[in-house]
Amino acid sequence: MAFTVKHITRLEKLLPYRQAWEQLRQEVNLGFCSSFDWLYLWAERYLKKSDKLAVQLYYNEQKLVAVIPIYFQSTWSGLELFFLGQGESEHEEVASEFQDFLLDSTYQQEVFTAFNRYLKSITNLQRLQFSQVLSNSHCAQFCQNYLPADADVVESASRVRYFLPVANYSRSINSASARRKMLKNLSEYGLTLVLPDSIKEVENMYQQLVALHQSAWRAKQKPGAFSSARFIEFHRQYIRKLWQQRRIMMFALQRQQQTVGVFYGVIDGDILSYYQSGLDIHEVNNIGYVMHAQALTLAESDGLTQYDLMAASSVSYKRFITSNTEPVVSLRCRFSAKNWAQRLLALKDKLMVNFRRPVI
Repeated sequence: MAFTVKHITRLEKLLPYRQAWEQLRQEVNLGFCSSFDWLYLWAERYLKKSDKLAVQLYYNEQKLVAVIPIYFQSTWSGLELFFLGQGESEHEEVASEFQDFLLDSTYQQEVFTAFNRYLKSITNLQRLQFSQVLSNSHCAQFCQNYLPADADVVESASRVRYFLPVANYSRSINSASARRKMLKNLSEYGLTLVLPDSIKEVENMYQQLVALHQSAWRAKQKPGAFSSARFIEFHRQYIRKLWQQRRIMMFALQRQQQTVGVFYGVIDGDILSYYQSGLDIHEVNNIGYVMHAQALTLAESDGLTQYDLMAASSVSYKRFITSNTEPVVSLRCRFSAKNWAQRLLALKDKLMVNFRRPVI
């Protein structure tokens, strides 16, 4: 078996691999936050000049069997490793969730061994950080089983993923109150559903979502996700891509031609993922549940099978919509000072050997 690895350190060099990347992602059933477009756009907007791209592509013969999409941030004490899509400032983070190694499980041992060897070659690596990943993910298994014994691995589990089947979704609703709100007709709330017909209408709805979302957070005296111009522009560009690919679900709820809510979801395969929404804080009725019901109805008409509410705390309102959950963890791995010093000494010895070698 000819098992090879390619290391991509320049962003534009990734473009030829988009098709193979996406084919592998679909085969291993990873979500949109591991998609090529999401991560490439994130890298264009968020990578700093001091960051070091280090995407790992693993091949068996000519077939791409794994992608580990990572980069390094430089700090005063050494390098910190993150997934592409993570590691930005908290006030402007896009919240990439459920990321993982894109990996054909048949080659797990070969990939883990090669990646571990690669990490050992980086002499000033101080930490790894994989945030908001599933507890049974490949990256979690790697951190738990393949890192050096003296690596300090800290796993925090403070959130859960909520999801439910689209068909007969009312059976999954976990609260009588939520069920009552979700099963009412829009007309009973005095609401109408508005769907966009063009990219211009999508962008107008997006602007309304931003305004509603920010208004709600200002009322709480907090900045909110859309307080960052970079965050707003990231999603403006991503929404355009989704519209071109017919993979966005966006709609507005209006009362007397006044928009009181906007829904923003991503369609990926047969899954609808709820990414964000904006709701009028002056609404008497709790129309958030109504919005989710409309999303589920549209998803069923589009032939989708699962509604992913993404990650939230264990006491989120989402627990009233569904009891289907799985744990989400964040992993922080710190290498010991002893391990780091040994690698520095090994590098020093290697440099000295090269320095003493006579020039021929």
